[in-house]
Amino acid sequence: MADELARWKQQQAQDKQRVGDKYTDDGFIVTNEFGHYFEQKTFKDYYDRLLKDANIGHFTFHALRHTFATRALERGMDYKTLSAILGHYSVAFTMDTYVHSIDEHKRHEMDKMDDMFGMQYSISVENQPYPVLCTLSRTAAQSMFLTFQN
Repeated sequence: MADELARWKQQQAQDKQRVGDKYTDDGFIVTNEFGHYFEQKTFKDYYDRLLKDANIGHFTFHALRHTFATRALERGMDYKTLSAILGHYSVAFTMDTYVHSIDEHKRHEMDKMDDMFGMQYSISVENQPYPVLCTLSRTAAQSMFLTFQN
């Protein structure tokens, strides 16, 4: 992607030299030959061609926002900063709209509870919405029953 952006910047420099005073440099990253922003349809066509040329399966441009939001949180970005970067009016909107819970993250968080009541149990998080299922072994269940009776 960085190489593609570098090539694009070179293309912009060539466009600017070719059209001279007709070129407008408003600081856009992706522009047409006159430095103006792309119309949405034109950009979508370019994006689709880029994916095809790179032999990447089709996915919407908006999916990049979902991916960015999820990966940013996986790397430790705080929710408020991510919400601001995405331009949302609230952190709750960001979390409800873009961030999808990942099985490994759920497992890691549930592992923090591994000493609950001093019992052995298994956690099932794969492809399930909350709540996460927690299954106690027979021995742990008997131990828990005895603890609650006392």
